[in-house]
Amino acid sequence: MNKIVKTVAYLFIFLFLSSCAHSNNLNYQKKILQRNSFLKIEKNLTVETCIEEGKCDTRRLGSSGSGAVVKTNFWGAYVLTAAHVCDDSDVITQIKLITPNAKIKASFVVVTLDGQRLPVKIIDMDFKNDMCMLWVDNLFEPALTISPSHPVPGDRVYNMAAPLGVHSKNMVPIFSGYYNGIDARNIAFYSIPAFGGSSGSPIVNHQGELIGMIHSTLRFFPEIALSPNYKAMRAFINRSIEQHATSRIINVFYNVIFR
Repeated sequence: MNKIVKTVAYLFIFLFLSSCAHSNNLNYQKKILQRNSFLKIEKNLTVETCIEEGKCDTRRLGSSGSGAVVKTNFWGAYVLTAAHVCDDSDVITQIKLITPNAKIKASFVVVTLDGQRLPVKIIDMDFKNDMCMLWVDNLFEPALTISPSHPVPGDRVYNMAAPLGVHSKNMVPIFSGYYNGIDARNIAFYSIPAFGGSSGSPIVNHQGELIGMIHSTLRFFPEIALSPNYKAMRAFINRSIEQHATSRIINVFYNVIFR
């Protein structure tokens, strides 16, 4: 009888601990995802066209993307996003072709998870791999850690993005999927749903470390997201930050010595 009681007790304890472990596993990712590192990026163009003095038409064009803080210092933060999110030269060229006399004003800001809006400065772009590095003064959100190693096909991954501009205070959509590998063009493929607005959004591994960034998707199959490969992304981040930091130090010394 005692053996039966002990067996039932052990079974109960085992099931209880298994349940707790399962519960902890289900909630593990929310502990490692740095949600505050995510930023929605908003860009607006105000186009004013005047036929004659006093007769002007004003139009506003807007777009949005995603980004993430990849490094901070005493003055602000570096933000990684997609090059086509930063570059609007094609749009401006088209506007100028249609209305050569148009006056164009641009507004380019990041929006934090708590709703703060801050202007940005473009410091570097890699059009081949569709990457852009931004500098944001007075932004001190936590930075994503870059993974020390590249992903392996089959790895579970996570993505924070604002597809269709979906993002609000303390809310950012989170997706999960798998790393599939790279193709002959050295583009990384991920089984993650993406849409307009997802461009520039970070992809992290099961440790919450940055391994990729969505820059596009397949036109007729948006469940596959494309990213710069890990090696190219890491090199771009390091180079951009190092060059900007060096330039900033030089400017500080120049101002101190010659002004």
